[in-house]
Amino acid sequence: MNTIKLSEARNLHAAFSMLEGYNKVVKDEKVVIPYEFSGKTRWNIAKNLRILNVLVTDFNSARDALIKQLSNGSNEIDGTNKELMSSYIKEINDIDAQDVDVSGILSIKVDDLNLDVNPIPVGLLAAFKDLITD
Repeated sequence: MNTIKLSEARNLHAAFSMLEGYNKVVKDEKVVIPYEFSGKTRWNIAKNLRILNVLVTDFNSARDALIKQLSNGSNEIDGTNKELMSSYIKEINDIDAQDVDVSGILSIKVDDLNLDVNPIPVGLLAAFKDLITD
């Protein structure tokens, strides 16, 4: 995997961010239970997040600049202005459709996810597509 669409990179960023852990209620209080990964697996996840963070930050900057441009500097788009919203959506979709380099993203072996212990939802696993290897 060398290039993917920016929208896919943003989805991967969200998916990797969810590998911190899962919520559990303990004594009427919600706590985050960290997933049990080896140090190397956690490190590889962190490396992937660093690469994806740059892409997400660039997207956020482009989005903010677009909003500023379309709003004539007010930093807020009038949601009732259909023409303005249409322009915004088209531009955002164009940005999201750009190819981005993700050649530094590391694959993760399925065994390293410790799925017999970690209750990682299947929907989250599916988000990683070709990044999880046997």
